[in-house]
Amino acid sequence: MCVIFPCGLHGRGTIRGGTYSVNYENTLFARHLQLLRVTTNQKLMSEIDGQPNETRYQKFLRQHFDTNMAVEKCDSEMAKRKIYGNENTHSCKQVNTFIVAGNKNDIKNVCDKAGSPYRGNLTISNKSFHVITCDLNGGSGRPPCEYRGHSSTRKIVIGCENKFPVHYEEGIIIPSANESV
Repeated sequence: MCVIFPCGLHGRGTIRGGTYSVNYENTLFARHLQLLRVTTNQKLMSEIDGQPNETRYQKFLRQHFDTNMAVEKCDSEMAKRKIYGNENTHSCKQVNTFIVAGNKNDIKNVCDKAGSPYRGNLTISNKSFHVITCDLNGGSGRPPCEYRGHSSTRKIVIGCENKFPVHYEEGIIIPSANESV
């Protein structure tokens, strides 16, 4: 018997010995219930992917910033941070670089006074950063992914939007003054 709360979208109840039937499909309650189901499903799916409502800046930090990254941590960090070559198929990413900085503002400042315009809409850092580059070690391209880490010091080239880093340019390597290519 569903007198106060509906049983699904259809309900039955009794009033003083009589039986009545109610169709809840077009009620305000039913519409709220459907909206709640959709919202809950969307939230669950975004949590499964590990990036609920992530901004481009937050994604950049997740993929490229670490205060304590080391070459031996490539496998674990790539998996833990859910860094993929393709977000839909979750394939292994071929190359990913982590910028080892004291704090995220060190990198953010490259989009302002700590960087200079570089080729199109990219910005190059005025100073060098310690970076760890994780290269995929062959395999099927599907998890579990195995990476080989390399450490270097170089200027970073990034894409910025509204003074926030949103893209790391992997293909450009500018060594620091005391390192050769």
